Formats: sequence, structure tokens, C-alpha cells
Amino acid sequence: MKIAIIYQVVFHYRMPLYEYISNSIKYESVLFYGKNSKIGKSINAKGPYNFVSKKLKTYRLPINMGHGQAEMPFFPFLFFQLIRYNPKVIISEGISGLPNTLQAFLYAKLFRKKFIWWGLGRLENREYKGFRKHLEFFIRFLERRSDAIITYSTEGEKFYENIGITKNKIFKAINVVDTNKRLKEISLISDKVAKDDNVFQILFVGVIIPEKKLEVLLDAFKMLEDKYGDRIKLLIIGSGNYLDTIKKYSEKLELKNIEFKGKVIDGISKYFLESDVFVLPNLGGLAISDSMIHGLPVIASKADGTEKDLISDDCGVLDADLNSSKLFLYLEDFILDKEKLKKMGIIAKLRMTSTFSYNNYLEMFDKAINKVIK
Repeated sequence: MKIAIIYQVVFHYRMPLYEYISNSIKYESVLFYGKNSKIGKSINAKGPYNFVSKKLKTYRLPINMGHGQAEMPFFPFLFFQLIRYNPKVIISEGISGLPNTLQAFLYAKLFRKKFIWWGLGRLENREYKGFRKHLEFFIRFLERRSDAIITYSTEGEKFYENIGITKNKIFKAINVVDTNKRLKEISLISDKVAKDDNVFQILFVGVIIPEKKLEVLLDAFKMLEDKYGDRIKLLIIGSGNYLDTIKKYSEKLELKNIEFKGKVIDGISKYFLESDVFVLPNLGGLAISDSMIHGLPVIASKADGTEKDLISDDCGVLDADLNSSKLFLYLEDFILDKEKLKKMGIIAKLRMTSTFSYNNYLEMFDKAINKVIK
């Protein structure tokens, strides 16, 4: 059975999913993707890829989606590529690749194929304005007429139910990293990581953009540094168009025990294993599961909806109204109670190896595909 997957670029964290579908004896698949964006995080992972893929001519359309400037990808020849490939099922990213999603939707309806919308739903911490707000009716039209919906979280599931989509068409694939791969990496290096028990290390991993609200983390760390000095450290891993601004803010606060590592993909497990706690002040998601599989408790605010599924009271802190003062208190509590921190880390890892393993994630894609072809 032929499956077409459409995504704006080949994100490195999506590659295990594409490999799984490509290597399945049940499917023949092609990933259609485009060129890198000049702004934001839409950058293709390094090849070669272990799945069939086709890079398409891409125009990047500048657009303000209500949360800042973005570039929306448009593959002008996608429709013709779909005619040539003739897939039975199409899985397409939703809003972030809307021009391509529309082409795929029209192809599916014209040629009586099955169309699966793959999207977040609606972010709780994002208010849509301007052009993006005017797209709401059109987006809801496409979502309601899709043959199935694959969504990232229980919050996404609730959103799609609320707009009138029946539950049997919604498939909740909790968005997580490849836990199988991470466990192998951890087993290979865990004995080689020398963690300094005299230093409490706080970790952030993610793209550096204004929506992450890293100023909240830096302000809280400033208060901790003033009180605990060299006993604490903050490690920032990631790149993005806001990185220089955050570095300047760090200098303004005169932070001494902060380190910026830039973007790290290969070998990132080392930094998780060296740390004591992960903090996500605002928007994000995958780094939560990555932290938990490494046995790190997580402190998070409103992210992408997955935080409400992944983080329980016994493995972290979830505070929708997180600010620097509250974050300071949460972190200080962990600094003063290492036993509590250790227990939370054990439970975090257990949740990721059982309830939220990558196998469960892959299973939901299988179920969505099986649903639409029956």
C-alpha cells in the first residue's frame, strides 16, 4: 500500500517515524519535503536518509501567523508528484505547511484517496491574530473533512472533539522522542559520564526564540546564583534567532555560572545525564520526553499540550502561570531535597519506558492508517 507523507523539512526527530513506515512490510512510502527555511527552526537533518524521500522545489512565503514573522513552505509541483506516485493514503502536516496540505487534500478528494491531517490542534498559550486569525474557518473546514486526525496530545484530542470531529477519527500519538534509541545511547555512555554531585545543574534544550520565555529562567537563576553561588550551574543548549538577545540578557544580569552550548544533536545524552533538572519556561514539547527518558524531573509551563500528558506530580512540576519567583522556589526545593529529586527522576524514566514509549507513538500511526483504509 502506497503512503505519501508531506512535511516541510526532514526534522531530525521525525526520522525514526519515517524509517518505521518505510521499513514496514505493510507499506510503501515516500516523504515529500522541501528546502530549509532562512528563519526559524525548519532545517533539514543531515543525510543520507534510511527511507525513500523526494525533495521538492520550494517557495518560502513570508507570513505573519500572529506570533511573529514566519515562512510558509509551498511546493508548486506537489500535486503533480502525487498524481505520479498515486498513493492510497496521504499523511500531511497541518497548519505549518498549509499550501501543501491544501494541495494534498484536493488531490485526495479528486482521486478518492484517504487524507490524514497531522496537527497539534490549538496551542493554549497562543492567541492568533491578523492573517492567521482569518484562516481559522478554512482550517476547520479541512480538519473536519479529513478522513482521520493524528494529534500530539490529550489537549489536541479535546480540541478536535470540540470542533465536531468524532472520537473514532482522532488518533492521539503523544509526541515523544525515540525512547528506544535514547535508551541505547544512555547504556553506552552512562558509565563514562562524570556527574559533579557538588554542583546542581539546570538544563534547557530547545530552539532559542522569544516564545520560549528564557528570560524567566535566567531571572530565576540570577536569584539562585546570588544565594548559592558556584553550587549551581545553568546549561543552555540550542540555537535560534533569539540566541544573541538571550546572551546579552545574561550579560546584563551578570550571570557567572551559565554556559551556552549552541545546537547539539549527536551526543546530547551526555548533557542530560550530567544535569539535575530540566526547565521549560514556555512553548516547547519534545525536550520534556527527552529529559524524562534520561531520568530528569521537569519543571514546565504551558508548552504544546504534551506536558499535561507526560508530567505528573510525582515526576515534575507543571505550572501554567510560571514566573521567575515561582521557578526560583521550585528549583530551590529540589536543591534542598536531593532525595525527592532522585525519586522523581526514577518515576519520570519509568513513565517514558512504559506509558509513553516510542512504540506507543508508532502504534497510533498504524491505527490511523488502518482506520482510513477499512
